[in-house]
Amino acid sequence: MTTYRDKLKEEVDGDLAFVVGCGLDRLERFVSNAEIQRAIDFYYAYKEEINYFPINARRQAICDYIQDGKVPSYILNRRSKTPV
Repeated sequence: MTTYRDKLKEEVDGDLAFVVGCGLDRLERFVSNAEIQRAIDFYYAYKEEINYFPINARRQAICDYIQDGKVPSYILNRRSKTPV
């Protein structure tokens, strides 16, 4: 079975594929193109905050965002601590 990580690795840069793709793989279900795009948009919008965390937490943030439909609180908390 092709994973979302493999699919994204062919289309975008490696870091995005390893974070977003693996996060989508954690859902263990079909992910629509719209959800993939939402995950990519979320990653870019919160990249600084997401990259603060270890790799597994980064991937989980993507999974949580798509699964719950909202930005995880630990990402929002990190944003409030990031200097402007």
